[in-house]
Order: sequence, then structure tokens, then C-alpha cells
Amino acid sequence: MKDANGQAINIVVKSTKWGNLFIHPTEWVELTEPNALLLIINSQNQVLNTTFDDLMSTSAHFHIQFDTDTFSREGIINFAQLFRYTRNVKFIIEAPNFNYSDFYKTFGLNQAREGEVNQQDDDFLLN
Repeated sequence: MKDANGQAINIVVKSTKWGNLFIHPTEWVELTEPNALLLIINSQNQVLNTTFDDLMSTSAHFHIQFDTDTFSREGIINFAQLFRYTRNVKFIIEAPNFNYSDFYKTFGLNQAREGEVNQQDDDFLLN
């Protein structure tokens, strides 16, 4: 597609129906080009027109996801070296042997409770 001046327009169409925006590295680079346009289909099936700069100015964080086998040990060390002195960069990895079932048990959500359920009007809390 081209604009009125004949310049190419990069258009990337993505869905955020499930809450996150997943952008492939090729699309990421395309969005940084002049005349790039990102069309987002949201959970209400609305099409939102945005740009790379809009994304960066409205989002405080973004995450990069890799499979652990993407890099060799040496490769991930070199990758980390690129960001070693960059403020607020973190590697986020799932906790080893973490179990959501055990986590929820700490709240007692796995135990049935005896007694009566009190269903009262709680609209007064809204005032």
C-alpha cells in the first residue's frame, strides 16, 4: 500500500482480544519505518489505529519472550552483556518447580467451609 505521495506504508494487523499484543521481530522492525501503521483489533472487535511511537509512549514495559533453547549458554551470556548496564532491564523466568495448586492452598481455597452463606445487598458500599 502507498500513501498519497507514493511512499510505501507498512501495515501490521494484530489482535489483542486476549489482552496481550504479540509482535514478531520482523513486524517490530517494520513498525519503526516511516509511514508504518499498526491496526489492533481489540476485545470489542474495534479496530484501533496506532503507531510504534504510540505504543512506546503508552506502555511502561514490554517483554521479549524466548524459548530457553533459542540461545546456547554462551549466546545468552552475550545477550545479557548487551543490557548489563541498562536501567530497569530484568530477565523474568518462571520459578523452578512452582506449583499453582500449592500456592492456592496457602489461601485455604482448597478447603470446603461449613456454615451459612449470608447474601445481603452490598450496594451501600458504593456510596
